[in-house]
Amino acid sequence: MQFYSEDNYLIATDIVPILPLGAERVYHERVLFMYTSTGAQNPNVAKLVFYTEDDEDDVVVYRNGTVLTYGADNDWVFVPTDDPSEFTQTIPGMGRPMSRGIEIVNQTVQPLDIYTVSYTPVTSNTRVIPLSAIQNFKVIDW
Repeated sequence: MQFYSEDNYLIATDIVPILPLGAERVYHERVLFMYTSTGAQNPNVAKLVFYTEDDEDDVVVYRNGTVLTYGADNDWVFVPTDDPSEFTQTIPGMGRPMSRGIEIVNQTVQPLDIYTVSYTPVTSNTRVIPLSAIQNFKVIDW
């Protein structure tokens, strides 16, 4: 939250954690598909609430409680940075929050299917993006 004076000057900033303090993993986050990739009949691309690495050993996608298999020849993949959906942003300070997208492949997402994802979100070790020596910090742009 940012607080401004009557003259429209920033006077204070409060940081409100979205991920509960002490939480290290997100379990069964509900996935809402908002974009349709080329060739798909229904929306099949979604953005996770928190940023995470593209680590198929950490991210687990479920359909109706059943684990899906990672890979282009299987059930799901990570959305690449250059995808038109822009659901993946991996560089901090680019004008929009960092994010990770997933895409369901080789199957049609049915409206009544429930998709969830479990993963470890990446957290920053700094509150402010320093202008110099940015390589010394792990920055996650929210």
